[in-house]
Amino acid sequence: MKKILIGISILLCVGMVIWFFFFQGNVEQNNTPTKSDTSSSIFPFGEGNIVKTKPQKPKTSDISEVNKTPDQEYLPILRKIWDKPVAGGVIFDDGKSTKIRFVERSTGHIYETEKYLPKTTRLSNTTIPRVGEALWQNDGSKVLLRYLRDDNETIRTFSGIVPTTTNSTIDGVFLADNIQSPALFKDKIAYITTSVDGATVITANMDGTKKTAIFTSPSNEWEISWTNPNSLALWSSPSIVSPGALYSLNTTKGTYNRVASEVYGGEGKLNKNGSLMLITGSKNSGLGTAVFDVKSGDKKVLDIGTVVDKCTWSPIATSTVYCAVPDTLTQGNYPDDWYQGLISTGDSVWRIDTITGSKERIFSPTKTELEDPIDVTHLTINNKGDTLLFMNKKDQTLWSYDIYAF
Repeated sequence: MKKILIGISILLCVGMVIWFFFFQGNVEQNNTPTKSDTSSSIFPFGEGNIVKTKPQKPKTSDISEVNKTPDQEYLPILRKIWDKPVAGGVIFDDGKSTKIRFVERSTGHIYETEKYLPKTTRLSNTTIPRVGEALWQNDGSKVLLRYLRDDNETIRTFSGIVPTTTNSTIDGVFLADNIQSPALFKDKIAYITTSVDGATVITANMDGTKKTAIFTSPSNEWEISWTNPNSLALWSSPSIVSPGALYSLNTTKGTYNRVASEVYGGEGKLNKNGSLMLITGSKNSGLGTAVFDVKSGDKKVLDIGTVVDKCTWSPIATSTVYCAVPDTLTQGNYPDDWYQGLISTGDSVWRIDTITGSKERIFSPTKTELEDPIDVTHLTINNKGDTLLFMNKKDQTLWSYDIYAF
């Protein structure tokens, strides 16, 4: 992906010109979304429309000054962190600065940069070719590296400790082969194992010790996400061809609560205290999005259409969610076509208050700023709630966005 940068002249003393760009999208509001009983269809035919915003060229007044670092460096608000494919990244605050760590897909090497510094440092020189997925502990200190063995069937999962010095060897252990849907929260891991008898959800330490089975099912088709200490979001594998159910699963007691059922292509993500679940699914050859109160079952249909991988809950406000929403959405078999790479999108990122239903577009990459719009995936946010990190699904590059830089 190439960038067309809005140039500004700096560093006059040496006569060099550095070009950066960034922008601010327009603010839009809508009424409180529909509330209905959980027994009804989550995304009923004809109820609400997928948001199809027309990206607008930012006005001169919308173009902010670039971020200036303590070392007098200038960085764009929307920043491409790495121009090669990555397997996954994490953004976190260590008390001194906001750091970003990521794994290069082709080599498995781990890199680190900071929000306000352009320098990127290689932390590990352990080469693991063709890493397909890298999942991070919240504070960036540990990582799961997942890749296929030479038979192209067996999935290996390496749980590694991220080195603190440059060009070091990564230490760690291998977990069981072919674990499914691993999810991390702080120093714990949850994953699914399958057999002829069905599926089991297991929690453990990052090194695989202290395993506890907290859920079993005769079905093998399950996925999980973990965003708060006490509960997992659990759902049957999403597909437009079959409806599924979504649950909140207590990680200590192993008890579960059904949040929604009969959802085609359904996926879920709990907020930081486990009180609300964001659910996305198929709707009218497109996508629908709703928020459920986990205890009461109350539902609010939001005026956006997206997938869970494009959303992240705010770490500050429990009812606020950030979602990348396609500016236009062609008809298709969602979410299947998007996950399989048959359909790509160009997204704007919105901040949504799920109580009032109001939404604010915080940025909208368009062809004016980018030669090719970004298809956002793996959206996440730092614990201060001021910087987003995400990948572009089109080329697996890593990007950050400074929310409050205006």
